[in-house]
Amino acid sequence: MSRSPSQNNEVRPRYAAAGIAGYGLIFILTLAVLLPLGMSTPEGYHAFYDEGSAVYASHRIAQGDHLYKDLWYFKGPLSYYCLGWIFSIFGESLAVARIAGAALLSILMVLVFACARRLAMLRENPDTWEAPLAGLTAWGLAAMAVVQRVSWHNSWCVSLLCLAAICCAIQAEQTGRRSWTAASGFLAGAAFLTKQVFGLWLILGMVALWAMGKARKNSESGLSPFIWLGGWIAPLAGWIIYSAFAGSLPDFFNLAILYPFKARGVVQGLALAPPALDFSGIGLVFYVLPILLIVLILRSFAAGIHKGRSLALYGVPALCLFGTLFPRADMGHLRPLIPLAAPGIALLMLDVLRKFSGPSKTMLAGAAVLTIFGLLLAGPSLRPAPQSSLDSRMAGGVTADPAIAREINALVLEIQRKTHPGEPIFVAPWAPLVYCLAERPNPTKARIIWPGQWSQPPYIDETVALLDKSGVNIIVWVSGQEKISGRNFEDYAPVMARHIDENFIPVKQIGRFNVLKRAAAHALPPGK
Repeated sequence: MSRSPSQNNEVRPRYAAAGIAGYGLIFILTLAVLLPLGMSTPEGYHAFYDEGSAVYASHRIAQGDHLYKDLWYFKGPLSYYCLGWIFSIFGESLAVARIAGAALLSILMVLVFACARRLAMLRENPDTWEAPLAGLTAWGLAAMAVVQRVSWHNSWCVSLLCLAAICCAIQAEQTGRRSWTAASGFLAGAAFLTKQVFGLWLILGMVALWAMGKARKNSESGLSPFIWLGGWIAPLAGWIIYSAFAGSLPDFFNLAILYPFKARGVVQGLALAPPALDFSGIGLVFYVLPILLIVLILRSFAAGIHKGRSLALYGVPALCLFGTLFPRADMGHLRPLIPLAAPGIALLMLDVLRKFSGPSKTMLAGAAVLTIFGLLLAGPSLRPAPQSSLDSRMAGGVTADPAIAREINALVLEIQRKTHPGEPIFVAPWAPLVYCLAERPNPTKARIIWPGQWSQPPYIDETVALLDKSGVNIIVWVSGQEKISGRNFEDYAPVMARHIDENFIPVKQIGRFNVLKRAAAHALPPGK
């Protein structure tokens, strides 16, 4: 018995409310799992480096500084300003960053589930169990990457924004509403402001979709390229206005737009130490996932089914986003891309299951889901492991491996003993979280000292001048970073290396950290 239009109008809000409640429940359950994981630190996790870089930049923003103008950076500003605003509201600590990261990842996991479920519903003659199975499978696949790194990081932020942009594009295609198109473009523009290369590759993916639609003369598409590009430009225009008032617009343009593409910037770093192609272990997974997506796109698009375009709306941009890190096949760079690939992999599993029927299909589906969740539960982050608290007030109760915790606690205590509150220190080449945990300021605009970013004299000269002007008497040297990207510190930062050698002497080694003190002959009072 068919429903009347009035009955459909009554049922639709109930379905919408049930869907919102269901996704809300997934968010709450995911957050309940991720919160305790976030408060611990997995062994070998580079909290002082990647996560510390985000926390430190956000800390400076919360203190009133502006990215690019007061702190040199070469990535988009959005994720750091968001965390900086969170710090301004809830207080600054590593724990607040981890809690915010757990919430961010919970939203990402909801999007992964929703995207896979939606795509499964758009398939030809879907069974009732296919949509929830696809969502559950994609959730499990993404969870294996997420639970290993529960933190606020710009890579997680851009992964969320890219997936949200793809989901909105699918909605635009299905409903024909231009508001969804504008929302997709806006989210893609926000992705550019988070990690520039992702936003650019999303444009490429959408251009490819538009060209494919033109080739097939698909005039029914709800994706207008002009509306989408208008949405993409909107967040960039908003940032330009904000940074113009903040006085950081010229620095943003030079550091985040021009510098990464200059011969002396990131391009030089890659040219001097290009990542090696890796077709073994995790590298093989990195290259296999895009191939699986290609197969998915070709099968659906070549079938000539109208709904196949919606599948391409997911697959083509997702495939382009894998190109952002090619050929960086290490797990650190692969991890944020796994949630983007998970819906496609889940749909491939459904394709395999459709070749079976009856009890065998049920058994295979159950075995696949149990295998995914078995691998998830067997992961290192979910295994009980000894943890010790970080004593710093700025840690907020975050724990770490006992050996690492002892090292960090001893370093923070040593810095605080040798300096007074408010006295600046400097950390080289890279461990910006030390500034936050020790609660000592960095008097320079330099967050890190890294190959390819320090070959222009003004950066080095200004940093050395600020070190002397501020009277820095303590430098923390991070051992194990003497050679980065195949280059020695004294080769890519010779002025800084010479300044440290001539003015500072080692006084204490604490694990990987060597505490240096300004030599008596070169001692300077603060402000001189």
